[in-house]
Amino acid sequence: MKKLFEKTRIGPLELPNRFVRSATWMGMADPDGSCNNAVLNCYDVLAGGGIGLIITGFAFVSREGQGPEGQLGIYDGFLVDGLRRLVLKVHEKGAKIAVQIVHCGAHSKPENNTGLEVIGPSDRSAKKDSPAARAMTIQEITRVVDDFGAAAERAKDAGFDAIQLHFAHGYLGSQFLSPHYNMREDRYGGSFENRCRFPLEVYEKVRQAVGDSYPVMAKMNIEDFLDDGLIREHGIRGASLLSDAGLDAIEVSGGTADSGKLGPARKIKDEREEAYFLESAAAVKKAARMPVMLVGGLRTPSKMARIQNETGIDCFSMSRPLIREPHLINRWNSGDFTKAECVSCSGCFLSVKQGKGIFCLKTRK
Repeated sequence: MKKLFEKTRIGPLELPNRFVRSATWMGMADPDGSCNNAVLNCYDVLAGGGIGLIITGFAFVSREGQGPEGQLGIYDGFLVDGLRRLVLKVHEKGAKIAVQIVHCGAHSKPENNTGLEVIGPSDRSAKKDSPAARAMTIQEITRVVDDFGAAAERAKDAGFDAIQLHFAHGYLGSQFLSPHYNMREDRYGGSFENRCRFPLEVYEKVRQAVGDSYPVMAKMNIEDFLDDGLIREHGIRGASLLSDAGLDAIEVSGGTADSGKLGPARKIKDEREEAYFLESAAAVKKAARMPVMLVGGLRTPSKMARIQNETGIDCFSMSRPLIREPHLINRWNSGDFTKAECVSCSGCFLSVKQGKGIFCLKTRK
């Protein structure tokens, strides 16, 4: 287990251990995306739990790119003061924090973003029961790329230790990568190299905004688990292109809202079903020259230690276990290596969808 508690690095950022709190929609922000006391209190608890790096829930970079209710925003300068308070709260506990930034694309919700038009790579819906998005013009693509850069400047100004770009789970970056969503016939569609153009332009704009010495990561689908979606071969190649461009780390994920049982947050029965993105993450680790984070049903520290020893994967990301046990890493660090108490029921996300904020239904009655 010792290796799990070694110091490690994401670019210039030193982390005290290999554990990462994966970005989690908490449903607690104000309607305009502002950070409030409910958000601050939740991260305050997490910051005292011994996690090497906390990644915030996804923060939308453009007003029309807002998705679910209670999502954090980073699309305007007035939001920086609240985000700065969040960073200070976490830093007071000695923890590190990154902000995940996103445009929800065809997953955007007009009912939450003052009724703005839903846009995406092509004229199609993000889910089977959702209205179709309108295909973005070249000018709109350029503007959204610029919005990512402006959001990155705000993140650095707020004091975040790093940025994570959200290119996973069927949101806009993932939509451009995937032939399921991207049916364009211009330079942003067709071949895989063209479909990579948008995420690469976003990375380059963000890098220009924050400079070479600031950590920039990405969470990326390596596979969509859809009949006409992104396949693993292309996902690995996309990760390698981002690595060649200078990305500091990648969190390997997969699945979308339409992927059924193969979505991003799966129910698992036992240790054999843990680490369900391991094959993809191990392949990316071999192909790309950057640290790799593994996410997906991680519950047992002994299994994580074996994976680290066998693959060299750098960090281990968890979401649901840290909702049930915010101090899980401290427990493991104290010598109690029993598996996380999380039973993977995803009831915590049900509470968010009901507008109650995120909490474990098993521990709160």
